Amino acid sequence: MASKLLLAAGACFTQEGIFDKCALQPRDCSADFAVFRSPHWLNVNDVPVSNMCSDEQTIRTLNSLGRCNGRADRYICTSDKTACRFAAVFEPNTGDCNLLHDFYEDNEFTNAHFGLCDNREEEQKSFCTWSFQECGGSGSGFQWEGADTFFANSKPPCHCDDLKIGACVDSNNDNQYCAVSGEVCDTDTGFTYLKVLDLDSQLSIECNLCSPLSDDDLKIPNEVPRTQDNESNTTKNNGNNNTGQTVGIIIGVVLAVTGIIGAGLLLVRSRRANNSASSEDTESAGVTGDEKSLNSML
Repeated sequence: MASKLLLAAGACFTQEGIFDKCALQPRDCSADFAVFRSPHWLNVNDVPVSNMCSDEQTIRTLNSLGRCNGRADRYICTSDKTACRFAAVFEPNTGDCNLLHDFYEDNEFTNAHFGLCDNREEEQKSFCTWSFQECGGSGSGFQWEGADTFFANSKPPCHCDDLKIGACVDSNNDNQYCAVSGEVCDTDTGFTYLKVLDLDSQLSIECNLCSPLSDDDLKIPNEVPRTQDNESNTTKNNGNNNTGQTVGIIIGVVLAVTGIIGAGLLLVRSRRANNSASSEDTESAGVTGDEKSLNSML
């Protein structure tokens, strides 16, 4: 029976060593915090950050997924472009879903979902995983299914606790840690990536993305957790609100001035009407004072 390991996250730092956030792989790091450190490196060199980034609750709330941002994919939150029906619509590192929950309001999902290596021949069990590369190619007997299987009246089957992932293994097979892609291993000298099937057949190890989830775990929490992306959006929205307030003030002033001018014109027209009525009884070749006043205002 395979030994089971849980994923521990790495982290993003600046070149000067300033910590930013826990992360699953290098592509999760922003340009300002572009140095990715693996969980192995953290365990040796930065134990406090290692402990934080290996915490299960921290891992579940990582914004390390993307979104298949198209109607045909039902805007599902998932791990990799290969899990979309149309890879071109995949947007990585979305801020409104994490490894467990999907907070996007305009789709029908409340959880993140993942793809499946489906064994139609049933020689080995089907398994949920990060991307289609884990299925082992055409000779493995596994066929890749995207995150949304589109069965009528059914929900996608794979949550983060169902996921099997690969591992980074050193040259002596003495040290290994779970990873979602080979890019993680590239940051550690002497480590190479073993895919799910190879990890099982060569080392009898099974790596899982998350620990088992309960029904309560799958429920959307009462308050949406604040994320860095959400904070950035909030800042942008505040800027937009200030701009909107300024524009609103300008429009209000213009409308007020227009109203005053309109009232003046109405007053003048009223006087003109009165003068016209009076002129029917009075013959005059000259121009009345009110008409002169009107002409000067117009």
